[in-house]
Amino acid sequence: REPRGFSSLFLPKRKSVIRSFDAEVKIFWLVSTIILSLGVRSAACLFLVFLSTVVYGFLAKAAGAHLQIVRRMFFFAAFSLVLMGAVIRDTGYLMGTVIQIASRVFIMSSAGILFALTRSEEHTSELQSH
Repeated sequence: REPRGFSSLFLPKRKSVIRSFDAEVKIFWLVSTIILSLGVRSAACLFLVFLSTVVYGFLAKAAGAHLQIVRRMFFFAAFSLVLMGAVIRDTGYLMGTVIQIASRVFIMSSAGILFALTRSEEHTSELQSH
């Protein structure tokens, strides 16, 4: 039985384009998404990298779980903004910093969780045998 609060994060074993990929392809996507999220500076580029997680979620038939992840992360972003606002008085700097940090955390968390949700036991045993 699934924990009640996390039920949206458990995916049924559905056939999807992403689930048919080898584990190495998924790991490559995960690592490249993380590197891009840390390396790009522009908000437009960060949005495009985040969009890749949305596309991955749709192709994996995990859009609902992805939406739940993003919604829960908004709470932490708002909480961080309040905490940082108590210390930093420069509003422009504060907003820019929080947006940059939250964007990167959203991207990396989404990518990591989607990767974990779409791995399969066949690929795990395949990697262990190599």
